[in-house]
Amino acid sequence: MLDFLKPKNVKIAESVARLFHPILHDIRSSNDGALPVSVLQDDYLIGYLAGSVAVAATFAGITNPKINGLTNLHFFERLFPKHGMTICRQHPEKMSSSEEYLSAYQEGVESFNKVIGSLEEKGLKNITANEVDLGSLSEHIAHVYPLTS
Repeated sequence: MLDFLKPKNVKIAESVARLFHPILHDIRSSNDGALPVSVLQDDYLIGYLAGSVAVAATFAGITNPKINGLTNLHFFERLFPKHGMTICRQHPEKMSSSEEYLSAYQEGVESFNKVIGSLEEKGLKNITANEVDLGSLSEHIAHVYPLTS
């Protein structure tokens, strides 16, 4: 599909997911090419990602809750094919029941607000993963998922 025909929420989801692909690739590479099942149950990782995409959607002017939900779905499906719906359905419960998830969500929001603040004229679509400081997420991944690369 031609990029200009895609809805704004899909473009945002794809742009943000692209920034996190390298870190998930590192986990896959260290696990014989597959993501461990524990990744889908990692409240810190999923919470951080949810916070990041929430900021990007707000930055893009997506205020309709249904469109925001679809943005999240597209985002998580890009990163975790066939698991996006499950992750999105668990989000409200995780926000109210998991302190680790909520804390990571807030860190993702803060971190991605810094990314947005540093964009200047560049635009979210044109930023690369190398330009994004994932700080605490990178530390978490290095601690929880021993990387061989």
